[in-house]
This record gives sequence, structure tokens and C-alpha cells, in this order.
Amino acid sequence: PGQSKDFEVTLPDDYANKELAGKTARYSLELKEIKAEQLPELNDELAKQAGEYESLEQLKEQIRANITTMREQEALSEEKNQLMDAVLEKHPIEVPDSLVERQAKYNIQRRVQESILRGISREEIEQNRDQIAQSAREASRRQIAWQLILEKIAKAESIEAADEEVDNRVREMAESRTGDMAEMRQHLEKNNMIEDIRHEIVFKKVIDFLHQNAVRKPAGKSRKNS
Repeated sequence: PGQSKDFEVTLPDDYANKELAGKTARYSLELKEIKAEQLPELNDELAKQAGEYESLEQLKEQIRANITTMREQEALSEEKNQLMDAVLEKHPIEVPDSLVERQAKYNIQRRVQESILRGISREEIEQNRDQIAQSAREASRRQIAWQLILEKIAKAESIEAADEEVDNRVREMAESRTGDMAEMRQHLEKNNMIEDIRHEIVFKKVIDFLHQNAVRKPAGKSRKNS
């Protein structure tokens, strides 16, 4: 502690801030303190502090179970993504550009906000805006096509969302946010979002229906003409 150091850095000509591009910046650093991380001892006492666990072994078992569940969910999600790819490839749908642009506008705004939250500068975001917009349009076209297919399947198979299922979803949202179901429902109704929740439930049911009825080909085997 107490040590200091000065150094210079020449900024590149293509630096995001044009006023600083090509110039030399001088930095001065001073070491204030040195901290060392001290890990707690792995024992039953630590397990009790981590939650409602009686022993370290019980905590380990819960962690293993959580990892197994997470991997199963990831595998299931990947299977459903592959299923979506297969369905869209087999049943291509022409999506109106007006719908794509409307959805893309929302997706672009969401991606920009996510980039800002990740610490990406606005200058860098602006430099990549065309790429972000193109990617958002492609994703939007795919997203809308998938929704249209799901709607057709839901209608053909009479798959619906019961009022009780909608209420349960609203209750889950309330518990994770305000805690007041009536207040949450009022907010959702005010913003015309109840039907969005109903569609979300229906789409999940349709995806589960497709996944359960998908024909899985054994790996490593192929059909040959005799």
C-alpha cells in the first residue's frame, strides 16, 4: 500500500470517442490496500448457514440435485428448439413485412437495453446498430412464423388455456413481484396483458404436445432401401 505508478496509453485512431482518438492518455494509479479472499471451512455449520440443511452432506446432495435438474431442463429446451427448427423447415410460412417490422422494433429496443445493462457503451451499440437491426428482423420473422404455426395447431387440436390456469399464472407473477394478486391482475388488465398470458399458456401446451408426439429417430441408425 502507498505505492504509485504513472503510465501513458496511446488511444487508437478508430477509438469510439473521436475527440480522444489518436491522442495519448496519462494514467496515475495508487495502491490503497491489498485484500485476500478467505473462504469459509466446509462443514455442517456452513451448511446450516446456507439454508435449512442439517449437514454438509445434505447440502451437497441438494446441489447435485439442482445441477441434475438444470441439465435436464437445458436438454429439454434444446430438444424443443430443434423441434421448432424442424417444424419451420417443413412448414415454411410467409410472414407480412409489416408484422416483422413491428416485432423487430420491439426486439431492437430490448437488445439495446440488454447491451446497456451488460456495460456496452452507446457508441459501440450505435456502431453495430445495422447488425443488431438485421439480427432482430430475422429473429422476429422466425418468431412470428412459429407463433402462427402454434396458433393453427392449437385450433386444430382444441388446445386452450382455462381461466384457472390464467389465474395461477397471475398468482405466480404476483408472488414474485408485488405479492398482491388483485393489484397484479389490475395492472395486467389495464395494459391488456391477460390475453398475452393466455396465449403464452396455450403456446406452451402446444409445444409440449408437439414434443410428446415427435417421432424420435435412434441415433446412429439410418433407413436403407432393400
